[in-house]
Amino acid sequence: MADYSDSFDPAHEQEQELLVVQSIFMDEFKRLVDEPANGGHGICKVVQLTILPCPNEPDANHCDARLLVRLEPSYPIQPPLLTVQAGDLPRPSEAVLGELRTLLQAKVAELAGHAQLMALADAASEFLQAHNEPPMPQSPSFHEQMVQRQRQQRQASGEDPDELGEESLTERSVEEASDAPRLAEVEAELEQQARTGHHPNPNPNPNP
Repeated sequence: MADYSDSFDPAHEQEQELLVVQSIFMDEFKRLVDEPANGGHGICKVVQLTILPCPNEPDANHCDARLLVRLEPSYPIQPPLLTVQAGDLPRPSEAVLGELRTLLQAKVAELAGHAQLMALADAASEFLQAHNEPPMPQSPSFHEQMVQRQRQQRQASGEDPDELGEESLTERSVEEASDAPRLAEVEAELEQQARTGHHPNPNPNPNP
């Protein structure tokens, strides 16, 4: 815990710290409406910080989080109150956000008595860097695979792959899908005959 003289002014210190944070975060900083302090004594300043793993590389961010910070009138003597929320990006998961909350609460206790907004923001950004994985690409559906294969076959045979149109390609996809089990059975029978050396008589009713 830091020592403060009688001339220490928490309100002034808060404003100075918020000016520094705003100059660094710029568009990711938002000053929200002040709230009355508990018991009605004084005003709490409330800010929102959007935390990104790569703040200087917008295209490299695959996750984010919002950090709501409520500064009590006596902050930094009294620790800030934090709320960690999901951001605009689909990641991180709620489980990962829970880990981030635990990390930041421990950081608040570690920095008790000191101005700590930038330290909290840096810790959150570093945490998100470890979870900044791009989403897995979606595999094409069975229908899309069939249509793509048919287009490749028509193109290889010199035909226009778009000539039949989507509807005809869909009909072919359905036909091939319905024939697939029967073709598999025929292939299995031929394989079994090759193993046993038995071949069906091509003329089942020969005349003497």
